[in-house]
Amino acid sequence: MVEQSRESKNTVLYKALAYYHLIGGMIGIVLLISSHFSTDEARGVFVLLLVLAISLYGFAVACAWIGLRDPNSKLFLKLALANQLIQILVISFDGLFGFKYVCGVGLMVGLNFTTELLLKMNFNISTTLITIGQASGHFVGVNLIALALALWIANTLWPSEKPHPSVL
Repeated sequence: MVEQSRESKNTVLYKALAYYHLIGGMIGIVLLISSHFSTDEARGVFVLLLVLAISLYGFAVACAWIGLRDPNSKLFLKLALANQLIQILVISFDGLFGFKYVCGVGLMVGLNFTTELLLKMNFNISTTLITIGQASGHFVGVNLIALALALWIANTLWPSEKPHPSVL
């Protein structure tokens, strides 16, 4: 009875995770299309980076589709973990490259060292920044929400054999 209750709870959590990926991916695609297809920059590398960004959100939607069909699927959890791992590191080096991908909600904590060393905290909803050879500042950060989700998914996939001390 307890095992069945745990499975039922996990199924609800996994479905919530699938919906999180689906909504984040759809918002990301809509925001990308609405903001970038209205510009005149549709050339070469720009189009390649735009296709890459849309592909990342497409990956999240595909992951969600698998999770909604079978929430307890190990494939879904592994894809969801991969999607979260891609989102953890936020990095930008002015003139070289920049990468930030948030599918869903992101809470970034990092260091901005463009002009001076500053501790920054940002909140984002489905955001993508992929630059090559453009001015985008110097920033290194971590998406805390993606990190927490990745740790939770990894712990679900590969539970520890050691008992955890009680927090109570």
